[in-house]
Amino acid sequence: MVKQRSRLLPCLLACVAVVLCVWLWAGVAHAAVVRGTDVYELPQYTLLEGDFYFVGDTMRMLGTTTGDVYAVGSAARFEGVVAEDVALVVGTADLAGKISGDARIVGGVVTVSGTVEEDLVVLAGTLVVEEEARILGDVLVYGDRFELKGDVEGVLEAHVKSAVIEGSVAHRATVRARESLAIRGDAHLDDDLVYTAPREAFISDTATVVGEQVYSEPLAGSLNITSSIVVIVLEIVMAIVGSVLLAWFFPRWTTELLTRVFRERGPWLALPGFIFLFAIPVLAVLAAASFIGFLPGLLALLGYLFILALSFPVAGIVLGMACAVALKRTDGMQPAWAAVGAALGVLLGLVPYIGWLLQFLLVVLAFGAILTHAYDVFWLRRRAAGDVIAETHGDATTQQNEATTPDA
Repeated sequence: MVKQRSRLLPCLLACVAVVLCVWLWAGVAHAAVVRGTDVYELPQYTLLEGDFYFVGDTMRMLGTTTGDVYAVGSAARFEGVVAEDVALVVGTADLAGKISGDARIVGGVVTVSGTVEEDLVVLAGTLVVEEEARILGDVLVYGDRFELKGDVEGVLEAHVKSAVIEGSVAHRATVRARESLAIRGDAHLDDDLVYTAPREAFISDTATVVGEQVYSEPLAGSLNITSSIVVIVLEIVMAIVGSVLLAWFFPRWTTELLTRVFRERGPWLALPGFIFLFAIPVLAVLAAASFIGFLPGLLALLGYLFILALSFPVAGIVLGMACAVALKRTDGMQPAWAAVGAALGVLLGLVPYIGWLLQFLLVVLAFGAILTHAYDVFWLRRRAAGDVIAETHGDATTQQNEATTPDA
């Protein structure tokens, strides 16, 4: 039975794909986990049992995996077989093998030249489905450019800037193009073609549309709404990736920050965060213009910008931990909660009137937690260590004096 989806579903499914990509990081005993690896390659004729997780630069899968594949990186290529689903957040993706489940991808350039036996959901700049590709389920694409040269046996729904269809679609094709739609070559559409574009589609004489053709011009303001949805989805994706990577690679540091926020000083951390948020750049500029020198002032300003940028993913982690505490899931900070908090942090900004204020308070709280933690680590602990060394040295001197003093 052909599944029906709303126009917003591609965005929602793309968000779900990213959340799923990090939700199962922990607690999967049979999973093969690779993290912090620049390049990973699964050799041909190699069987990898269970789910596979990858965070790094480049991944190449030539063998067979029996579970799901989740990856965050710059490039991913599949030439083997994946027995379950694939969820990717990558710069470039190439599906040249066989995906037995769904494929959900957030990326820059996505190319499909193999087989996807279930649905293909893509949020990308460019999606190209090559001539030899076969999609047995539905295709849902949200992005900039879309080219279909292969076969789609399900429903096609595309929300793109421009679309070119040269392959076949077995069921209803819905295209919302911001610029143009072209159906050319030996394209064959077995069902209705429903599309929205600034002008009517170009349909070559060799192309075939069996069903009804329904054309409508875009409504006023619809392009702005579409652009806003894309921006929100990208913000959610970037927020999730940043918070999850921070919680995954620096678990001890994030745990210490959360302890400071939830057990020690709590919301009072927002006070130093608010003060230094405005004081540090002013002091850095004054230092650069004074006898202290331009270089120290510049270094202070760069450090300020680094901590400020770090405050955004930390704010998502803090919000995620707050959700875990509210649900009485206090078994440590899991990357899944960081993903939930990051997504909620972006959605908070959509609340009318007070959304920006809530986001600002979260960032200020995180900024204060980072600064106070750094102060404790680099000053108080070092001073305490110096006191211990001085005390130890004093005890040793006293013992030496007692040893050299003759008995009365």
